[in-house]
Amino acid sequence: MFRRLLGPIVILAIVLVGVVYSWNKLPWLRDSTEKETEIVEVIVPEPEAPKTYATAPEVDYLAPDFALPRIGNGDERLSQFVGRPIILTFWRTDCPFCVSQLATFNITALLSSKPVVVLAVNRGQPIEAVVNWRQSREPFPAVRLFVDTNEEVSNLYKATELPVTFFIDATGVIRSRFTGELAFDQVREALGQLTAEP
Repeated sequence: MFRRLLGPIVILAIVLVGVVYSWNKLPWLRDSTEKETEIVEVIVPEPEAPKTYATAPEVDYLAPDFALPRIGNGDERLSQFVGRPIILTFWRTDCPFCVSQLATFNITALLSSKPVVVLAVNRGQPIEAVVNWRQSREPFPAVRLFVDTNEEVSNLYKATELPVTFFIDATGVIRSRFTGELAFDQVREALGQLTAEP
C-alpha cells in the first residue's frame, strides 16, 4: 500500500516545488495587490539662508550696527539694545516734523507696557547745536539723542528725507520703515507689531 502512495506523494512534492519556484520567479502569478518595495533616494535641497541673516537698512533684514556719541553719555552701539524693541529715527533740530515726532515717540515709549528703546540720530549737526536745543526745551526722558556729525550712519541708513524711522524687533530685524511724521496711532500700531507675542 505504501508503494502505491509513494508515486502520488513524489508527484505532489514535485508539483509543490514547481509552484513555489514559479511564484518567486514570475511576478504576474502573484496577487495583484502585492507590491514590491522600492528604495527611492530623496534628495532634499539645502534651505536657502533667510535674508534676515544679511545686514541692510531694509525691512526683513538685520539692522546695520553702528556706534555714535550720545548726548550726555559717551558712545553707544545699536547692538547693545538688541533684546528689546527699538525705534530708530533720524532727525534735525531745524526740522519741525522731526521734533514733534520725537515728542510722539517719547509719549509712546512712556505709555508702553513693555520696555521700548528710542534712538534719535541727529543728522549732520554739530554736537553743540544739539546740546543747546536740548537745554532750551522740555526733555524727552524716553529718547536717547545721538549725533551723526559726519552723516556716516545717516547715509548708511539712506536717511535723506527727514524724519526717517525704522521699527526694529527684539532680534534686531527691521520690521517697518517710514518716511515723514507718524501719527500717534501709527506709532502704536507699528510698535504693537514688534511687541506682539509670537
